[in-house]
Amino acid sequence: MFTIQQSVTIARPVDGVFAFLTKLDNIPSWRPDVLELRSGGGPLHVGSEFDEVISFGGRKAQRFRVEVLEPNETLEVAAIAGLGIRPTQRYDLSNRDGRTTVSIRVTVRTQGLFRLLEPLLPQMIAAKWRNYGARLTELLESQPVVPSNETRGA
Repeated sequence: MFTIQQSVTIARPVDGVFAFLTKLDNIPSWRPDVLELRSGGGPLHVGSEFDEVISFGGRKAQRFRVEVLEPNETLEVAAIAGLGIRPTQRYDLSNRDGRTTVSIRVTVRTQGLFRLLEPLLPQMIAAKWRNYGARLTELLESQPVVPSNETRGA
């Protein structure tokens, strides 16, 4: 088992960043090795399960469960089935002056033959997550800011 940690600061309000992170359909836009998502639909809640279909030596599905969901603060999802590489992804958000810092912690458990590869994995997976963080920041900062208390007039 090993853990990778990083933080990104995004020039967007925390509610918008959290909403983006908790909408499953957004995952492939900032994690391009995720090819497809399958879920039961509806908003995420603790206990929700979904499958990520990833590009990893072909198309492979991995089942995740939402373990923690605290609006605008924390999202944690854990791989519960699929590959022998089982990540738990935790996103802790904090807001300061309209900017959001997302602290990302990925704890990876390996099983089976992947245990033999474990010494090689931290550096490779850390590089992927640095790229994901950069893509997430770029993607969100390129979108227009929509105030959460915006009123629509006639």
